[in-house]
Amino acid sequence: MPSPLQRQKSAQYTEGISHAQLHRRTRLFAQLRADDVDRGDTMLSIREYRASDERRWLMCRLLSFFDTEYYDDVKIRKTSFANDHVELIAENNKGIVGILDVEIDGDAATIDSIAVHPDAQRQGIASKLLHEVLWRLPESVTSLDAWTRGTESANAWYTSAGFTENQRYLHVYQDEGSGDHGFETPAGLSRPVTAFMHAPIELEDTLRGRYSRIHVCRQYLLEIPPRTDDGPTS
Repeated sequence: MPSPLQRQKSAQYTEGISHAQLHRRTRLFAQLRADDVDRGDTMLSIREYRASDERRWLMCRLLSFFDTEYYDDVKIRKTSFANDHVELIAENNKGIVGILDVEIDGDAATIDSIAVHPDAQRQGIASKLLHEVLWRLPESVTSLDAWTRGTESANAWYTSAGFTENQRYLHVYQDEGSGDHGFETPAGLSRPVTAFMHAPIELEDTLRGRYSRIHVCRQYLLEIPPRTDDGPTS
């Protein structure tokens, strides 16, 4: 069960959540390291995203990705969702320092974006965002997944948060240094300057001999235990 300190901290940013949601998923929180959940800026607050946050949301994501294998995954508009979703912001006295978007499809949820500003990393902010989104997910959701590349810190965080690797495949980039390698274009167009493709992990050795930029993309999965009428399962 959450400690009194965890319940007190959670109450600071869980206004508007139903009573049932505040008594769920307890077993998962034991998987979040207590030092990550409880440490950090005491001025930090977690709240829902607002449309007026868009530019600061984009900047936080951009700077967070700069030193990762997603360094050129740049958005100029925030993602919008057709399905149910949860959009959270972590904010302190310096502004937006963390973001977490989760899209919900039936009993499965997927992390679409998670990022922490470089100046605020290693302060437990990502864990606080995850802690909060688990409170807010509908009772029908039984799994939360995420996709990431090879950045060591990102993979280590998912593992420490209780996720397990479920599958992997390749992100393959063709660029000027890779040659044509069978690419064709309509008459009047040059050969591709760049291209982005998916490939099965089994082709990794072969493709690394042909393309200079390849990333292993991993899916991480967090199973969310169901809650009984008497409370969370143990």
